[in-house]
Amino acid sequence: PFVPAILFTTDKATTVPVITQEATGLNVTASPDTIKMGETTEIVTKIQGTVTPTAPGIVVAPDSATYSVSAEKSGTPVQLNSRTYVDMYGILHTQKTGIEGAVITVDVKSTYINPSGTTSELTGSVEVTVQ
Repeated sequence: PFVPAILFTTDKATTVPVITQEATGLNVTASPDTIKMGETTEIVTKIQGTVTPTAPGIVVAPDSATYSVSAEKSGTPVQLNSRTYVDMYGILHTQKTGIEGAVITVDVKSTYINPSGTTSELTGSVEVTVQ
């Protein structure tokens, strides 16, 4: 029932549009940006860019990143333990002790690879205050 078929014709061929995408930046936010020790907050990472030609449903993707976490309190680095991390869903988990009054900095590096051309490194960061 599925026999290959070939059609020879003098009609015009179908033009397939070429879609290109260009990543221009990384937008990183925390919601909320002030939490208590032991709580979590969502780190939202979105790649900014353009898709040409524009069409509904086509976005600059994928949105994936790696995270590194550091903290300081009054200009002095704070030692974080293994309970302070960002998980694979972009949720910042914080340890339950030793970071009260600290500002946690989450540095984000995009792992986006541009299929339409040169890939440039996209980075961003966000600060979360621990009460």
